[in-house]
Amino acid sequence: MPDARPAEILRAVVAAGSALACLGTAHELVNLRLLRRLPDDPAPVGTVVSVLIPARDEAHRIAPTIRSVLAQRGLTDVEILVLDDGSTDGTAEVVRRAAGDDPRLKILTGAATPPGWLGKPHACAQLTAAARGEMLAFVDADVVLAPNAVAA
Repeated sequence: MPDARPAEILRAVVAAGSALACLGTAHELVNLRLLRRLPDDPAPVGTVVSVLIPARDEAHRIAPTIRSVLAQRGLTDVEILVLDDGSTDGTAEVVRRAAGDDPRLKILTGAATPPGWLGKPHACAQLTAAARGEMLAFVDADVVLAPNAVAA
């Protein structure tokens, strides 16, 4: 007579998996209902906003990011600072081409990372020190923003 134990174990595993799937679905439904939604048409931002983009060797993907930041709506005074942190792939040139002659964008050259620092936090600290905005929005070099993202 075959051992019934493996079948019992299988039933318990299937039941546990089903219960977890149901809990996950319930959690998602609660999140959909309760999580804050960004407005489709946010009020204009009247303070100076600095959009800060640390970049190292991002030439292959930064152009869409730059175009999406330049296309932000609802910002009355915005500066866009890109810190080229020792790129060897022409990242700064790609940024220049994507920005054209837009005076809101400036490219900064990063300083060497001091001992005890990691590259990205050091790049962000340099961007923060150079920013004039009351509001700082850090954006990774591979992120494409919706047109109202920063204002929202």
